[in-house]
Amino acid sequence: MVVNKQLQQVIRGAVIVAAFLLAACSNDSTPTNQSNPPPPVVDDGNRIEYKGPNPTSADVQRFLVNVWSNLALQERCGACHAEGGQAPQFVRRDNIDAAYSAALTIVDLQAPSLSTMVSKVAAGHNCWRTEASVCADTLTTWIEAWANDAGVSGNVIVLTPPEVKAAGSSRAFPADSAGFGEIIHTPYLIEHCADCHSPSGSTPQQPYFADKNVDTAYEAAKSKINLSSPARSRMVVRLREESHNCWTADCQNDADTLEAAIAAFAETIEPTEIDDALVISNALQLGPDGLVASAGGRIEPNLIAKYEFKTGNGNWAFDTSGQDPALDLRLTGDVDWLEGGVWGLRFLGGRAQATTAASEKLHSQITFTGEYSIEGWVAPANVTQEQAHIVSYAGGEEISNITLGQTLYNYDFLNRTTETDEVGSPGLSTPNADEALQATLQHVVVSFNILEGRRIYVNGELAASDDPENLGEGSLGSWDDTYALIVGTESYNDPDLNDPWFGTIRFLAIHNRALSAEDVAVNYDIGVGEKFYMLFRVTDSLQTGAIPEGTDAYVVFEVEPFDSYSYLFSNPFFYILDPNKTADSDPPVPLQEIPLAGMRIGVNGREASIGQAFMNINVNISSANYMAGEGLQLSNIGALIPVEQGKENDEFFLSFDALGARVYDRPAEVVPVLAAPEDTSEELRSSDIGIKTFAEINASLSQMTGVATTLPAVKETYEKVTQQLPVDENIEGFLPAHHMGITQLAVAYCSALVANTELRTQLFGSFNFAAEPSAAFSAAGRDLIVDGLARVLVIETPEGDEVGSGPSALQMATQLNNLIDQMTSCGNSCPADTTNTTVTAVCAAALGSAAMLVQ
Repeated sequence: MVVNKQLQQVIRGAVIVAAFLLAACSNDSTPTNQSNPPPPVVDDGNRIEYKGPNPTSADVQRFLVNVWSNLALQERCGACHAEGGQAPQFVRRDNIDAAYSAALTIVDLQAPSLSTMVSKVAAGHNCWRTEASVCADTLTTWIEAWANDAGVSGNVIVLTPPEVKAAGSSRAFPADSAGFGEIIHTPYLIEHCADCHSPSGSTPQQPYFADKNVDTAYEAAKSKINLSSPARSRMVVRLREESHNCWTADCQNDADTLEAAIAAFAETIEPTEIDDALVISNALQLGPDGLVASAGGRIEPNLIAKYEFKTGNGNWAFDTSGQDPALDLRLTGDVDWLEGGVWGLRFLGGRAQATTAASEKLHSQITFTGEYSIEGWVAPANVTQEQAHIVSYAGGEEISNITLGQTLYNYDFLNRTTETDEVGSPGLSTPNADEALQATLQHVVVSFNILEGRRIYVNGELAASDDPENLGEGSLGSWDDTYALIVGTESYNDPDLNDPWFGTIRFLAIHNRALSAEDVAVNYDIGVGEKFYMLFRVTDSLQTGAIPEGTDAYVVFEVEPFDSYSYLFSNPFFYILDPNKTADSDPPVPLQEIPLAGMRIGVNGREASIGQAFMNINVNISSANYMAGEGLQLSNIGALIPVEQGKENDEFFLSFDALGARVYDRPAEVVPVLAAPEDTSEELRSSDIGIKTFAEINASLSQMTGVATTLPAVKETYEKVTQQLPVDENIEGFLPAHHMGITQLAVAYCSALVANTELRTQLFGSFNFAAEPSAAFSAAGRDLIVDGLARVLVIETPEGDEVGSGPSALQMATQLNNLIDQMTSCGNSCPADTTNTTVTAVCAAALGSAAMLVQ
């Protein structure tokens, strides 16, 4: 929100000065005499110590601890940017004050991710990890730690005017891949990129835009091609700016060639034209034009592992906490990166796991403090999972130090202490009645310390805590240091023997201190993922003299990729920007009234068909309601706009029914006439019919067969298919996938029934399971099977009359006898187990039918 964040307009040239002055103002009044300098830096077995003069201020000390000590290693920046080396000498060892002054010229404390130091590393300059983006994120974490310690606010947003780009015709990728294949794929991608960007290449790397299958390659290439500005295409930028995989000695020429090919492909696409009558803003694209909003302000001074899942491809999720050793997670099994520029991983049965050696960091740092917190932004796939482990620090299925898990609508927290068993039982769970866990994105924190015990926070609120009478009992002294950090499953030895968790993780952090309730609330409010400010210029539609000469008017949105399918546009505000004003100057205010009404969001040449939450805005902007330095908030809600071409390519604009001097006469919407409803007064309505939900189905099959729900084979099947079973009683929501899950569960129960002599005798009497099919399924044998199933399915009165709308015993007998005939049509050549298999199939067909399901 504008008012809460106290937005200030500053130009980029003033940011470094402001940061320097702010740091200086936060210094202690007297220089710090550092009698106990930080531990020496270890560099490949050699100890690098700072031996120069003591820091002369508290802020220099903060720089020394948070940034200098991490960058002074030879393998990072110490080999070049030390004394006598390249400028700026921000890791010099002879004078920390001089190093500090040099660092201030390339560091932005108000927006650490925008620091020159970070952008250089992000471009591949001397990165010490396998991915340049990981080095950049780690460096950002160190600078953020410095900024947070210095009290620099991460919520001061730097608004800078974007490139003026008229909203006009826009091109969308055609459904047919033929043009892409002919112009780009075959002559360039297949020819020069197939060794890496193809699954059949010598070193396969995603995205597979050089796949032999042109349709597959087309889908992978779309996010790397910019139809509106071919020069901005990611695959062109990689060649031109990063010299990535050039196929000749002249990378610039290769980039020009590929850019020309993309431009030629774009010219084959008929553009979508914007209605000339609309009152519109200038156009923006999120990736190229969006202003990154600072994510500073998070509470993480005791961070020991951090995963933002920014990489977007590959088999590793990197730890960017900056705390060595890095606790990177290897992805195995069914785990996917989120699409559409959204940071995160989707778990579909696979896992992400660190090595036991790197995981020892958790043991040493947490047992030293005796407390910790695990913080995540998670989105469970459903609320039917039971005993599914989201995050574990474990050694196997039955041994773990920490577990954050899910059971239906509850979050579970197990913490092993000297007073618990080897998995941390008894566990702490959110209350059943609260249904705190939902299948949507949630901020979840579990924490432990000996004074407060275990706590579970959901969306910034305390959801569960230990009984105060049990506090002070049990330490972490029983933890095992040979375990591994695992996300998505509960066992890393054999993934086939555990219960995987299905869902999405957008962020994960581990702290070696218990976050306070206030800390949790702060981190929840900051949110998750990549956020932008988009400044839609509306100056051209205002009446003459409405704003001071030389200034521009904007409607500013907070925008973020919400998931793989949508963008979240929220908290719009009206703002006047003067590029000649500095942070210390009073921003201008409107001089006369500016009407603004009926605002809508357009994408790729047309107004979005859904998500128009701001169409009812109607406000007059004037000196009376416009606040200097803050603007005027237009709304505090959000809207989801569908993704069409991806973050780098979708082009947005705003349209208005009224803005300043211009008005759009919007045609009245045609409301379709609804057909008269059919008379169903004499018929059975769908609302009169319900179906059993997952737990009811399981209980019904158990009662009908006599097989216990805890029988291992049955329990395992139920836990695997629970997410395929109905979660709602509404019969209109029944899907084919539900039927398949019910069938699998019915087969498991019937197999267990047939294998148990006592249970099958109770239901089927003297049926001879050892006989050949022709003898077993005589008229008398069939009656024993069919009558036994009818007894548990057909509802009768005490007098023996059938009731209800279900099938009659006669109808059931006809269908089941037909199935028996099909199963035993092999005659004398039937396999030896045909009798048992047939009874199992008949049993499953009956018990898995609508007769059991509908209620």
